[in-house]
Amino acid sequence: MRWPVLYPPLSVLLWIVAVLYITPANGVQNGNDPCPVADSKGTEFVVAFMETMSPSADPRLYIIGASARSTRVTVQSPRDADITVSISHESRVKVVREEGPSTAAVLVTADHEVTVYGVEEGNSMDSFLVLPTDALGTEYYVVSYSISDRLQRDQRKSQFTLLGILDDTVVDITLSGTIEHEGQRYWSGDQIRVTLNRLQVVHFASADEDLTSTRIVASKKIGVLSGSKCADVPVNMRFCDHLVEMLPPVKSWGRSFITSPLFGRTSGDAFRIMAARDDTTVAVSLYGRATLHAGEFFEIEIMSNSSRSITADKPLLVMQYSLGGDADQTTGDPFMMLVPALEQFSSNAVFYTIDSSYSQLTDYANVIIECQDVRGLEHNLFEIPESSFGRLDRLRHTLDGREYCMAQMVLARGVHFLRHSKAETRFSLALYGMGVNQGSIAYGMPAGLRLLDHTCEGSITDTVTSTMLTPNANMPTQQYRTVVEIPGQHFVSPAPGPSVNETPTQSSGKFLTLAVFVALFSLVTILILVVYIVILRRRIRKLEAERKVYCRMQLSPVVVGADGYIGLDGSQHPERDYMTLNNPQGVWRLGRVRRTGRSPGGVPYVTNTAINTNSNGISHISEPTLVPNNRNSVHGAAARRKSSAPETFNRISVDSNHALRFSRRNSSNDALSISSRQGSTSTRHSPPESHENDSV
Repeated sequence: MRWPVLYPPLSVLLWIVAVLYITPANGVQNGNDPCPVADSKGTEFVVAFMETMSPSADPRLYIIGASARSTRVTVQSPRDADITVSISHESRVKVVREEGPSTAAVLVTADHEVTVYGVEEGNSMDSFLVLPTDALGTEYYVVSYSISDRLQRDQRKSQFTLLGILDDTVVDITLSGTIEHEGQRYWSGDQIRVTLNRLQVVHFASADEDLTSTRIVASKKIGVLSGSKCADVPVNMRFCDHLVEMLPPVKSWGRSFITSPLFGRTSGDAFRIMAARDDTTVAVSLYGRATLHAGEFFEIEIMSNSSRSITADKPLLVMQYSLGGDADQTTGDPFMMLVPALEQFSSNAVFYTIDSSYSQLTDYANVIIECQDVRGLEHNLFEIPESSFGRLDRLRHTLDGREYCMAQMVLARGVHFLRHSKAETRFSLALYGMGVNQGSIAYGMPAGLRLLDHTCEGSITDTVTSTMLTPNANMPTQQYRTVVEIPGQHFVSPAPGPSVNETPTQSSGKFLTLAVFVALFSLVTILILVVYIVILRRRIRKLEAERKVYCRMQLSPVVVGADGYIGLDGSQHPERDYMTLNNPQGVWRLGRVRRTGRSPGGVPYVTNTAINTNSNGISHISEPTLVPNNRNSVHGAAARRKSSAPETFNRISVDSNHALRFSRRNSSNDALSISSRQGSTSTRHSPPESHENDSV
């Protein structure tokens, strides 16, 4: 096995909400129970992968964070260097391995609780829930499937794998079939003893017989993977597929179960029911009773539109098998999935839909909960409608006075979480998926488990008994016996599909994603509008201030000096700065104040304007000249200067150099010529002229 390559985690907002919203009820010790209660969440996991039909396909580990804080996860392989990554909600690790089963385990450790899934990819696919080391035990029974003669020997192996947790662990294996191990052949009933060290992996397989019921007892806790390399379900039914599940120890088995059909299948499902102790009485609703001894099991088929309750007086293990695609000509394919006991129901679940690079998958979830607690069950913060459970009301079961309801959901791609508004309410969640093509790929596993130790003295268990039994009916106790549903005793009337011709509950994940997107978009839009309004208000205030200043300027008088300039401050002092009349159109300018009076011929004119000449020979305009505007009339007072000999100009002309000339009649004084060139001014006296030539 070469080193695992880390896939970058996806940043999904749902995980943050989930871990903050979910009450961590699992994995803690009940105050009234002296025995610790483990679950599928943990901080240390030991995992390996078994042999598949697609050795080139790389298996993956899905690591889902269950803490509100960032979780530091370390993935360690004995053959390679460690790798550490901090995850926010979900990460995928691809384990690159050599052909064949694993020979060394992968160790996953975290500083906060996480959930780990193992996924075999390729055209032969299945998945399993990895149990943390604190939930493992010392006694197991292997669950696999029958060997199909249709398949070649190297394809049809029944197999199981042992995972070492502690050094110097002695393991005794009592076989239920023929195998070859380390060059030696062993027969059914033989016992093999092996010693495991930490992270050591030992693999066993048989191409001739089903290894179901093989008993494994260890001196220290170990992990066990069980399944088939590629199995036909039922035997000789195309198409075969990989089967795998990580087995819970016998100490965590349950006594009460409710089966649920797989969405989209019409041919039913197969179930294997196994006992761990002698003289175990098993009751199946509408089937009857059976007595099993340790390691014995029986197999039944349940129609796709029906469900069964299974109860026993001693611990049981129930495994569900999806049938091959040829069974109903659908997209299904074989996989095996652990059926949670009522005692193993959990109060919350954070999970991630499985991806496949081989084919597109459609993901589903089956939820079972007490009918009285249907209201308050939330999926991705949205309460699941009661009508979703009402569609399958004919699949309800009553156990020990408790009525249980079932719902099926189609899941959107990504992170999901389920919780109940009441923290003490528990439910089961089965996660499975199927490819889009017939006989393509499929997977299935429980999304979470609560694992009680029934062997601990003083432990509190939720023992229930079935109230839906057919009296005096005997179930077979021999191994490898298949029992089909009794004709004429269907739990519900036959109907195609598990939902009785109704569509399953659509996942609310896409609606939550849309709601989050709309909320973020609305927030950004509101912020932009607020900023825009603030800027706009400031601009309006600035424009208002400028308008007031402009109005004051428009209402202020402007005085034209005798030298033809406009004083910026209204005075006539020669050292002051002035604005000149240097414009071909003869426009007086001061800021935005304009004087545009013109004669009909286009020549500017001045009326009723008197010029006084002082003793120094400087002429001044004695009357103020007001500058009108297109929008406002300019009024004001002008400075008057007294003169002893006022003279009146009655004509103004503009020469070719745009010089403004004032002419007067009947005067011996020089005509005053005012030049309007920019930046220059000239005043000169000319010889007297007659009034016939008073135009200069």
